[in-house]
Amino acid sequence: MEQAASSVELGVKPGTLQPRSRYHTNRQPRPGKDRCTERDICNEIESAESYEDKFIYRKTKLERCISRADNGIDTHSVSESISNKRNFKLPKIELQKYDGSLRVWLSFWGLFKKIDEDSDIPNEDKYQYLIQSTLKGSRAREVVESFPPTAENYTQAIECLKARFGREDVLVEVYVRELLSLVLNNVLNNEHKLPLIKLYDRIETQSRSLQMLGVTSDKYASMLYPLVESCLPIDLLRIWERHLSSITFKSDEKFNKSETLMKFLGKEIEGEEKINLAKSGFGLEHKTKKNLSMCVL
Repeated sequence: MEQAASSVELGVKPGTLQPRSRYHTNRQPRPGKDRCTERDICNEIESAESYEDKFIYRKTKLERCISRADNGIDTHSVSESISNKRNFKLPKIELQKYDGSLRVWLSFWGLFKKIDEDSDIPNEDKYQYLIQSTLKGSRAREVVESFPPTAENYTQAIECLKARFGREDVLVEVYVRELLSLVLNNVLNNEHKLPLIKLYDRIETQSRSLQMLGVTSDKYASMLYPLVESCLPIDLLRIWERHLSSITFKSDEKFNKSETLMKFLGKEIEGEEKINLAKSGFGLEHKTKKNLSMCVL
């Protein structure tokens, strides 16, 4: 708006603003037609200089208007970038030392993959990062150091690591075994059973790892569901059965029992945490116990 108003104020269009002083200063008298006196020549020169002064003034003013408009856009973008700029320093990310364990391959590769896919880092530097990311004396370090640390061998070292520790079919077996072993031990070991919240968190951790490998819960639900159900306390198992019956009664469509059970457990755990928070709130629980002990005495 400011630029448009300034153009109107100047009374000219930017494209048509051209100096015409050359016409006046370079004009030569035509023989026999233009007979000017010295006074006429002085007036002509003064007129040309006056026009040139007006031209320079209006051109300068127009350039300032355009510059202010451009600077307004730049100032807005700069102020926006400054407002979005963090005013705190993030902690430095340390490379995870991979020891060759199949269970931690996904977390290791998830971090190192950013280095591997960065085209700005030369392969010889990536090789050094790879060496630093493996634990000294581990199987992974032995695989990496089995190649000379050159740019040409970096890709081969990565492919060898993936073939040894990152095969998806082997990782799926590892996580399925971990999942079943976790639940079976909790069913068979009555003396050292995991609390429900820890059991739930560990099952969810293994399930997410399997999902990253493309294995959905419906592929192992038939094995997992009865084992998880056997881990539930009697009171909670009764609530679950009533909940399951209500779902079956309301809908005839098939549903994944394993997913439904895990969602049910998640809601129950949230409810227990709220109950514990309510009991421990404001220190009333401690005062109540103290008052009861005094009454007993």
